[in-house]
Amino acid sequence: MSEMKFVLKCFAATLAVIFALQIHFKGQTLEDHSMTWVQNSSIGMQLQKVAEGAFQLGSKATNQAKKWLGHVAGNDEAKAAKEATNKAGSRLNMQWERSKEAIKNKSSELE
Repeated sequence: MSEMKFVLKCFAATLAVIFALQIHFKGQTLEDHSMTWVQNSSIGMQLQKVAEGAFQLGSKATNQAKKWLGHVAGNDEAKAAKEATNKAGSRLNMQWERSKEAIKNKSSELE
């Protein structure tokens, strides 16, 4: 039962904060003022730069891991597939070729 009381207290506190942030002050809500302050503060700008750097690091690390795994597996199909998809007319990366069996059947029909 104490867990339920804790959940209800947290819910009540959350509602109180939400309602308090809706109070208008100088033409804007306190929520808008706090968001503007966080976005324009030097700490907010530094956090934005850190987040951008972390995203770039993750992206580069993922690409390097893919290249390394492709190299370890002994196939560089990722590079070939990328080059093939960049060529005009080969976006689907499909090749239409006759099987060896079909070629033999066709040549025996012509003889």
